[in-house]
Amino acid sequence: MIFGKTVPYVNSYTGQPTPGAPNQTFTGINKLAIDAEGLALKPDGSGYVSDEDGANVYYFNANKEITAVITLPAAVQPHTAGGDPNFISTTAPADGRRNNQGLEGVALSPDGSRLFTLLQSGTVQDSGSAQQNRLYTRLTVYDVAGNATPDAPLSEFVLQLPTYTQNGGGTAVNATAAQSEIISLDNNRLLVLSRDGNGQGSVAGNPSVYKSVLLVDLNVGAPTDIAGTASDGVGGLVTTSPGMLNPAITQLSTVEALNMLNNTQLDKFNISLDLGGPNQVTQLTLGEKWEGMSLVSANDPAAPDDYFLFIANDNDFLTSDGQMVGPGGTLVDYNAFVNHPANRLMGPDAITGVNQNDTMFLAYRVTIATVPEPGSTVLLGLGAVALATLRRRRQE
Repeated sequence: MIFGKTVPYVNSYTGQPTPGAPNQTFTGINKLAIDAEGLALKPDGSGYVSDEDGANVYYFNANKEITAVITLPAAVQPHTAGGDPNFISTTAPADGRRNNQGLEGVALSPDGSRLFTLLQSGTVQDSGSAQQNRLYTRLTVYDVAGNATPDAPLSEFVLQLPTYTQNGGGTAVNATAAQSEIISLDNNRLLVLSRDGNGQGSVAGNPSVYKSVLLVDLNVGAPTDIAGTASDGVGGLVTTSPGMLNPAITQLSTVEALNMLNNTQLDKFNISLDLGGPNQVTQLTLGEKWEGMSLVSANDPAAPDDYFLFIANDNDFLTSDGQMVGPGGTLVDYNAFVNHPANRLMGPDAITGVNQNDTMFLAYRVTIATVPEPGSTVLLGLGAVALATLRRRRQE
């Protein structure tokens, strides 16, 4: 236990030290395990980082020292069938956050009084095994104005995520567009990045079919606050059966604010969509995992409501000539393209001469028109898109 809470902690590890290598056992690791998916900073340098596997939010001070932790409601915490904590990331727990589908989003309101957390997709007990049933996820809101790490959320709501057909063929829906990042516009409105798992970097040859930014408004539609109810207990439900929302619960209101698969915008920078099948991906094929967003003012006196919305992909350290710190604490070489078929390789990079999935940023100029009436909706107008890429170079 740390800070009086049970959190993921690694004493030893048995597994591959690098992709494709045989399993080894490493002891004496003794580290707090954090799969840091979300970050929210305060002006003084303190802030919050979310952990996907533990479904926790860690608070760090201005010196970047972790001093406290917020553990989400028991329904989100992963458990074994016997009710013990189960933080394993390779298999699904009996209930709580799904493995690799945990606490992906964390955001602070502009005034610093509200902390928002959003699970990547529905809990195990709400979704079962079918991917298309993971659509009902949970948004928690914490009042952090007077206490940086409150014990319980101020409110909690259900958010419905989009669903789609993985192969884009118009057949039965079989996947959920899990969310990967959130931004708070104020105390009641959020931008949510929701996307498929298709595109450059994916082993599977499915076409890109859904990557969008959603606008979520807590003031629209009288959503049900489930904080402190039976839905929050161990194995607590918001569904009546996998993928079927309890009719007593009203979900949050959402609208699509931005469609990232806009060919007119992408064509300006020669970015192409992944068409799937036998088609070859290239360095300019739109990537698979878009997981980062940031919003900054355009500082344009003539357009004071204009902002730049930056969206970044997670390249998963995909390179054929990489290095990483292994479980033993030393640098190890690795090729992350093991088992990728030839048409899923981007081809030798012009700079490094190796296959690698670049980190790419898309920049959109948007207009956020705030309307003073209660329950009104924030409107986003799409402007021109820009592009930048970062290339990972091998460290000698």
